[in-house]
Amino acid sequence: MRIENTDRVPPVLLLNQYYPPDTAATGRLAGSVAARLADRGHDVTAVVGQPSYLADAPPAPARATEHGVDVRRVSVGSSKGRESLATRVIGYLRFLSGSFVKGLRQRPEVVITFDNPPVLPLISLIIARMRRVPMVYVVADIHPEIVMATGFVSIPRPLVRAINAVHRLVLRRSAVVVTLGAGMAETLERKGAPRASLRVVTPWAEPELAVRDRDLVRRRELGVRDDQLLVGYAGNMGVMHPLEALFDAVRNLGRSDIAVRLAGDGVRREHWERVAAPLPEVGFVPYQHGEAFASFLAACDLLVVPLAAGMEALAIPSRTFTFLAAGRPVVGLLAPGSDVGRLITETGCGWLASDAASLTVILERLLADRSAVDSAAAAARGAFEQRFRREAITDRYVDIVEALLV
Repeated sequence: MRIENTDRVPPVLLLNQYYPPDTAATGRLAGSVAARLADRGHDVTAVVGQPSYLADAPPAPARATEHGVDVRRVSVGSSKGRESLATRVIGYLRFLSGSFVKGLRQRPEVVITFDNPPVLPLISLIIARMRRVPMVYVVADIHPEIVMATGFVSIPRPLVRAINAVHRLVLRRSAVVVTLGAGMAETLERKGAPRASLRVVTPWAEPELAVRDRDLVRRRELGVRDDQLLVGYAGNMGVMHPLEALFDAVRNLGRSDIAVRLAGDGVRREHWERVAAPLPEVGFVPYQHGEAFASFLAACDLLVVPLAAGMEALAIPSRTFTFLAAGRPVVGLLAPGSDVGRLITETGCGWLASDAASLTVILERLLADRSAVDSAAAAARGAFEQRFRREAITDRYVDIVEALLV
């Protein structure tokens, strides 16, 4: 069923703490889905938090129409972002209470909820049950497993059991459970989601970059010669992103015609800087935004996508899809059976390395035959064109909502 733009019905209620201009991944996802629903003719109300993902984020209007969406913001009490656990928890509690009050004032025909903060899906389910309407639960992070795996905070066992009990309840009672990858869907099924309710909708490329010629100016700024094979990494440097194999492979090669540049930040950046200090081929730059990010990708010949063993059941390295949009092939330092591992195998958009030895072999081959990089680059852009455009993927969310309204 396609709702024409002249029909601003049926109403949809969307809830998530983060929302543009917040830069959190779930906020960008929620904002894009809400905007696409409005574009397809739905009357969308988004109950979200005031910007708080980054410290000292300026406040946004308490109520505004943005991209056709009626956005209603709840105060989270502080503009200090997530600089401390206490600040974050207080913000969660303020948002949960405020969103419940604002959500109950609406009369939607479908509720869409995301998982920020983790208790929000239960609040959303209560609203949906009180209004006797179906709920779509979008799971971008699987709690509490993702928190425990990253070691962000130690969670007492009784609290883990309580969170899992709530999560099972929400998974079983949601009309549709959407997640980002097949591995995550399998995890959610084990946690209690009925298989029939599960839908896999991959992330899209964000930003959707155009293919650029090799940026020789940026390469020189990075201290890289035109003749070197530049291997890049752009993203978070956390416990989910192991890079040992990359540094070991560079050490194994011992060649001057390869360079590695890493852009980003995270709890393990200082560790990796110490590990790479003896390697003159390796350099680090700050997290890249906007044009600086686009030119960094254009300077690279290929990009590394790492994911720690076992994390394929909990997360998707979404930067992969932006790399594909930019027409840059990827080297997956991750499980072959992961979503990105299968993507690489199916499309030829890059290579898979299980350890430093296999990565060394891959890099030696590419140094000997640079045309293989060009072939994989073309496959990377082709995969993006066919599978990872924003409009096509957000349309899948609209289709899921509209199927509940038939």
